[in-house]
Parts: sequence; structure tokens; C-alpha cells
Amino acid sequence: KGTGMYSSSSNVTTNNGLITAATGITDAVGIYGKSVNNTSSGKITVGDGSIAIYTNDRNVTNSGNITVGKNKAIGVLAIGTNQNIALNGNISIGNDSFGLVNKGTNNIITSSASDTTVGTDAVFIYQNDNSGKVTNNTKLISTGDRNYGLYGNGTMENYGTIDFSNGNGNVGI
Repeated sequence: KGTGMYSSSSNVTTNNGLITAATGITDAVGIYGKSVNNTSSGKITVGDGSIAIYTNDRNVTNSGNITVGKNKAIGVLAIGTNQNIALNGNISIGNDSFGLVNKGTNNIITSSASDTTVGTDAVFIYQNDNSGKVTNNTKLISTGDRNYGLYGNGTMENYGTIDFSNGNGNVGI
């Protein structure tokens, strides 16, 4: 357990470097903040059951690299209201894990990340909000079974290619 960067301030918490949770550490958080910017030189790596970015109030921009492990690990967890979340850069998702989970209200999520491959039992974007909006421009590719590209409530628009032809039981949207 532990947190790489923490801020309760309304100012932007910016990562220009490397944040890594040690191997075997679960329930770690890479960045916990109200407004988070993982720049193009930023790299966040967390293991199984951990969260790369946790945000509860303002905006998130990821232009860097996010890598999450297995077993319910999450790339970005958003629980705030009226947030703008921009996924760019690279996102690597372990089996049985999530790229982004939106538990907030009225959040706008836009993904233009690099091509993203999911293995088994992974979800690229999960939205638990009827008033939120997801716009996906990211190409999604499956290598295993039971994956979801975009899953949840609210408005979901896909402009990226979702190629889930490898594996069984995969769902694009």
C-alpha cells in the first residue's frame, strides 16, 4: 500500500517523471489528486489491484504512459462531478482490470490514446453514470476472452476501430 504523489489542493498535480509501485504491492495509488496531469514524459506503473490515477474533483489529462497490473487494477478512477478526462498517450491494462472507471457524475471522457490491447476479462472504459459522456477514438484490440471496449451508462460514442475478433465472448460496446 502507498501513494506516489498526493495532493488535496485544487492546483494541478503534475507528473513529469516515473512513479512505480513495487512488485507485489497491492492497493497502491500512483497519483491521488483533484486535478491531475500525467505529461508526455510521465510514466505511472502500478501492480495488481492498484490505481494509477485517482481523481475526485477536477480534470485529468494523460499524455504519458499508464501501466496497470491484474486483478481489478485501474488506470484512472474518477469519482468527481463535471470532470473532463482526456486519455492520450499509452495505456496498458492487465487481465481482469480497467483502463478507466468513471464513478462520478456528468463527467466527459475523451480517449485518443495509442492503440490499446486487452488480454482477458479487461474493460477499457467503464462508466457508471447516466449523465456522463464517453467519446472513444482509440483503436482497441483483443488477444483473449470476455473483454469489453466501452461498458456502462450514459452517452457512448465510438470513432475508433474495435477489433475483438481474437478470443471469445468479447463485446465492443
